[in-house]
Amino acid sequence: MTAKYGVLGMPLGHSYSECIHQLLGNDDYKKLELSEAELERFLKKREFSGYNVTIPYKKTVMPYCDNLGEGAAKIGSVNTLICRDGKLTGENTDFYGLGYAADRADIKFEGKKILILGAGGTSLAARAAAQSRNAAAITVMGHAEIAKGDFSAVSDSEIVINTTPVGMWPNSGSSPVDLSVFKNCKGVIDAVYNPLYTRFLIQARELGIPHTGGLPMLVAQAAMADCLFFDKSEPNKDQIEKIIKKLSLGVSNIVLIGMAGSGKTTVGEAVAKMTGRSFADTDKIVTELAEMSIPQIFAEQGEDAFRKLEADVVKEISRTKGAVIATGGGVVKNIENCRELRQNGIIVWLDRPPEALELSGRPLMQNRAVAEKLYNERKPLYKSFADYRIDCGGKGLSEVISKLLLIIDDER
Repeated sequence: MTAKYGVLGMPLGHSYSECIHQLLGNDDYKKLELSEAELERFLKKREFSGYNVTIPYKKTVMPYCDNLGEGAAKIGSVNTLICRDGKLTGENTDFYGLGYAADRADIKFEGKKILILGAGGTSLAARAAAQSRNAAAITVMGHAEIAKGDFSAVSDSEIVINTTPVGMWPNSGSSPVDLSVFKNCKGVIDAVYNPLYTRFLIQARELGIPHTGGLPMLVAQAAMADCLFFDKSEPNKDQIEKIIKKLSLGVSNIVLIGMAGSGKTTVGEAVAKMTGRSFADTDKIVTELAEMSIPQIFAEQGEDAFRKLEADVVKEISRTKGAVIATGGGVVKNIENCRELRQNGIIVWLDRPPEALELSGRPLMQNRAVAEKLYNERKPLYKSFADYRIDCGGKGLSEVISKLLLIIDDER
C-alpha cells in the first residue's frame, strides 16, 4: 500500500527527505521512486494526502493539479502536493527554504547582483526569492551557458547561487564555476546537500565568502511542507535547527589531524567505540595497500610515493559517512586532502607539543629537534585545516577523549 505521505522523484537514493519528515513527527512518510508513466497513474488515482516532489518532476506534476498555491503559480514549479477531498493542490516550499538558508548564513539580496546557475525548478524558486528580497539584478545561466565557462559578462555578480546538481555525490569533486572570477562576491548558496560541503562551498570558505549548503534549505522547506500537510500555522525554527544539526552530525566524519605521535589513532579508536561510529586510520590503510610499513615505504620508494598513496586513500575514505578518521601527520601538506576530508568532515586538530610526541617508528622525526622543526612548519597548516583544536599539552588520554566527545556533543 502506498504511504499517505512521501517524496516523489527518480532517483531518490541520495534523498534525506524521509528522515527529515520522520524527525518532524511524520512516521508515514516514505520515498517513492516512479517512472513518468507510473507517476501519471499515481497522480490520477489520488490515493494519498501529501507528497513532496523532486528531480525530475517539479514541472511534470503541474498539469495534474486542480489548483496552484500562490508560490507555485508565481515560481512555475511545484515541490509539494496536497490532496484534499479528491482535489490536488500544488505548492512550492523551496522559496521558503532558500530564504531560510540565506538568512541563516547572513546573505543579503537587497540591492545585489544575483547570478543563478541552472534553469530548473530550484532555479525558479531562487529567482522568486531574489525578486522578493529586492535584488538589483538577476541573471540565470542554463547548463549550456555554464558549460562554455565564460563568466566575464557576469563577473560583477555579488551573490552566486548554484541550483544545478554539479558537485552532488557521487560526482562530488566538481564545481559549477571558479568563484575567483567574482571579485566582489558577498554570498554563495549551493542547493546541493550531499556532500555537506561541495567543492563550490569549500572554495567559498577558502575565499572568506559567507556561504550555505543545501541542507538548511532542505530541512526548512520540508518543515514548511509539513505545515501544509497538517494545517500548521508556521514552521518551528528551533525544530528546524535541531534537525539540521542532527542530520549534519549523523553524516559527518570526525577527522583527526595532528603530528605523528599525537595520539590520533588511540583517541580515534576509543571515541569511535564510545559513539558507535566506524573507525579508519589512513596510515594503516596505506600500509595494507603497500604491503610494507611506512618507514619501509619512505626508505624504498621515497616520501613522494607515500604522499601519492596517502592522497588516494584520503580521497576514498572521504566518501565514508559517520566515521572517525585518524590521518597521517603530513596529510595537511596537500590542500586537496583537506578539500576531500572537508566534504563530510568535522576536522579536529590534536595539538600535542613536540616534546610530548611519541617518536618511535616515525621516519621524518629522528629526534626532538627535528620534531620541533617539523611541528613549527606544519602548525599553520593544522590551524587553517581545523574546525576545532584540542590542546593536548600535559593532557592524559582520558581528558583528550572527553574534550573530543564535548565537541561532538556541541555539534549535536
